[in-house]
Amino acid sequence: MNQTILYRLMLPQASLHCSTPNEINKKAARLLHPWLARALLSGRPLPLPLPVTAGFAASAEETPHGLLVTLGQPGAEELAPVARIGVATDKAGGAKLWRRLLRQAQTLVPEPPGAPWCLVVQDPAALARHPEIADWLGDLADSLARLWLERKRIGPDGPGAVGAILRRSPGMASVA
Repeated sequence: MNQTILYRLMLPQASLHCSTPNEINKKAARLLHPWLARALLSGRPLPLPLPVTAGFAASAEETPHGLLVTLGQPGAEELAPVARIGVATDKAGGAKLWRRLLRQAQTLVPEPPGAPWCLVVQDPAALARHPEIADWLGDLADSLARLWLERKRIGPDGPGAVGAILRRSPGMASVA
C-alpha cells in the first residue's frame, strides 16, 4: 500500500496537517469518488454528497497543475465561494497552483511543502457566517486530495489504497 504523506495547509489559520492514506474517512471516500468524477465532467457546481455538507456545493476542475475545488453555497446564478481547495501531485506544477491560490487569498506563504500537498484557502467572512464548516472542511479536503492522488497515480478506476476501499464498497459500481 502506498503510504505517501499528504501535507494540508489551511488558511487563514495557517494550520498544517500531515496524513497517510490509511487515515482517509472510508465512508466519505465512497461517497466522494463518484461525485468527483461527475464534478470534473460537468464543469459546474454539484451538491456535495456527505450529510455534514448539506446545503453546500462544489465545482472541481483539473488544471495543468493539479486539482482545484471551489466550495460554496449555491446562489441564484453562481456559487458563493466559501473555500478553495488545491491539490498538487508534483513540485513543479504545484508551485504554480500554490501561487494562484495565494493570490486569491491575498496572503503570503513563501513555499509550498513537499508534494503532494493540499492547500485550503477559506473566505474569513464566509467562515464567520458558517462556523460549522471548520468541523468538516479539513477532512473533506483530505478525502478529495487522496482521491485525486489515486486518480493521477493509477487512473480513475485502477487499483491502489483508495481504489481498494472503493472496490470493497457494496453498490459502488452502480453509482460510479
